[in-house]
Amino acid sequence: MPSIARAHGFRDWRRIYALPENAELRERRPDPNQLAPGDQVYVPDREPKWVSCETNKAHEFTLASATTRLELRLCDGCHGALAGASYRLTVASEEFRGQLDAAGVLRETLPPEIEDEREGRLELWPSRADPTTDPPRTKLALAIGHLDPITVETGVQARLANLGFYDGDLDGNAGSESTQAALAGFGAAFGVEGDTY
Repeated sequence: MPSIARAHGFRDWRRIYALPENAELRERRPDPNQLAPGDQVYVPDREPKWVSCETNKAHEFTLASATTRLELRLCDGCHGALAGASYRLTVASEEFRGQLDAAGVLRETLPPEIEDEREGRLELWPSRADPTTDPPRTKLALAIGHLDPITVETGVQARLANLGFYDGDLDGNAGSESTQAALAGFGAAFGVEGDTY
């Protein structure tokens, strides 16, 4: 949703998401950052905003905009979250460093100049390693904003692929042999019974 808003000249995506015309979308997609192909978003025409101010004086105006947050949860196979691991995240020319929290989550706020970037690189160091001297243990290429919602089949397949259980095409075929095998593998690894996801 943020990139759609910016493409149409809106600095704050919440103005579009909150419109009555997008009520059905909000119900279907409670996370505005996870839209699926085929979702319809109503975007109104932009209207100029008029501000009255005194003449013959200097005035300063600040444009407010909603920030874009990048959140990733990282797990070590079936061993749980990568709590405390150090990371270096590179998006465009910007570099972010920090440590994953106790749940293995990385949280960064992207500055406006790189909000629409769709590729990044993530390097990870174990919690006992020194990222200033040791080489990274893991290097990952990131496709930012490419994950469909988990409520659609392609979103399920993509998450299974990210976890190493699925290596087929993201074709949305939940009944395919490769998707069912991936679901079974995930269920066995994490103790989930049945075929629901």
